[in-house]
Amino acid sequence: MKQSGHFLFSVATLLLLAACSPRVDYRGKSPEVKDLTQLQAGVHTSHDVLAAVGSPTFESTYGPKTWFYIHKKTETTSFFKPNITEKNTIVILFNEKDVIEKIEDMDPDMQEIDPLTHTTPTVGADRTILQQVFSNFGRVARKSEKK
Repeated sequence: MKQSGHFLFSVATLLLLAACSPRVDYRGKSPEVKDLTQLQAGVHTSHDVLAAVGSPTFESTYGPKTWFYIHKKTETTSFFKPNITEKNTIVILFNEKDVIEKIEDMDPDMQEIDPLTHTTPTVGADRTILQQVFSNFGRVARKSEKK
């Protein structure tokens, strides 16, 4: 009986320790250093980058063609806030001829940007739903009288 008690205690301890191990989450894509060293500014094009590194995390919408490869690794232990253990941003800038102009490894300690949550006011937003519904009844009646 004493051995089964120790066994149950050992199993319970192992389960408790397993529950406290962090959950690791990977987001984005981090190109391999050996793949990036193959690419040279002024020589390779975006097709070469796709072949060597793969598609970017996202591309710039405005301005010169720019590709971003963003990677973030977080660890979450039980119910605590996720802890960022690793983050990396590689920026590849292309010129008008689609040739690499610059490859830059961004500072991992740079400030993160939070998106704005403001809303743009629209026409009609100052009236309630009932005002909008009942204002349409008058318009329909006036149009049918004109005929």
